[in-house]
Amino acid sequence: MSECNGCWVDWSDPLVYSQIVTGTPDPDYDVPDPPDDTVLAAIAVASEVLLRLTGYLVHPAGTAEEDFVAAPRIRRLTPNWRPLREVLGVDRIDRDCLAEPITPLPCVIGQDAYFSTARCSLEYWMTTICGCSPSGVEFIRMRYRFGSTVTASARRALIYLARQMWLQANPGQGECELPERVTSVNREGLSYTIFDPQSYLMERKTGLPSVDLWLAAVNPAKSLRPSGVWTPDAPPAVNRKINWVAFEDLALMGVR
Repeated sequence: MSECNGCWVDWSDPLVYSQIVTGTPDPDYDVPDPPDDTVLAAIAVASEVLLRLTGYLVHPAGTAEEDFVAAPRIRRLTPNWRPLREVLGVDRIDRDCLAEPITPLPCVIGQDAYFSTARCSLEYWMTTICGCSPSGVEFIRMRYRFGSTVTASARRALIYLARQMWLQANPGQGECELPERVTSVNREGLSYTIFDPQSYLMERKTGLPSVDLWLAAVNPAKSLRPSGVWTPDAPPAVNRKINWVAFEDLALMGVR
């Protein structure tokens, strides 16, 4: 394992690598070549876990493609991955599953892509250019670039969780703070086992106080996905499906 797609931190950074292995950030730490697979796995797994626990609100920058089921009067598309930086392309998918590029591209305003003029509205495309389907529903495919939301506090939470996962995979290197499901007790010659219900899992937490405190701050409602607002220009009938997501390589981007 030499790549870490979607990781929040660059594993090749000596500060990151040393903090996971030793618990102390050291800018002069000699990162081995090849690196320890358990370090890369810990970063990858911790990134995926926190990505889901934050409701996909915290993530590196990248590109994505989504399909929208749009009503004829829709004039705004709200992507799942935010912040929206640039719309790379918009296609209409016809009945034969063929993609027809649509121009001009919508403008980006805040977190949404707007078809702001009459000639750029989806209603115009569907009724004048493409022809409206009998059901009055069109499939729109949008490719876009989104920005990074990994903050300093997110990095700290990620590294701490990854360190605990690395300790769990490498017994004898230190005490792992990840909670165990089974606790054995031996008292006055009597041994018994307690099964921990791990109620923190039901609360969408990790069981690590410092990480859970950060999660409570960034996702207090325990949302599964980024929230959205239904308005007349983007009614509830607008559904979406994420086709693929590609994150930028942090090492190539020089992100530490």
